[in-house]
Amino acid sequence: MAMLQSKKEKFNAQKDHAISALNTEVLKYLIKEVLARFNVTIIQRKHLVPSIPWCSDEVFF
Repeated sequence: MAMLQSKKEKFNAQKDHAISALNTEVLKYLIKEVLARFNVTIIQRKHLVPSIPWCSDEVFF
């Protein structure tokens, strides 16, 4: 497990270094800002999905 964590940390460090090294603009936004906007959109879509009562344990009366 420790080796897997170490590989993940190494990958994340390399990814962060590559992103910070890129100072290229994409669609007038910096790479970091594009990634941040993308992550926010994914989080919003994931957490703002309305529940469907017939597909879950929720009951509405």
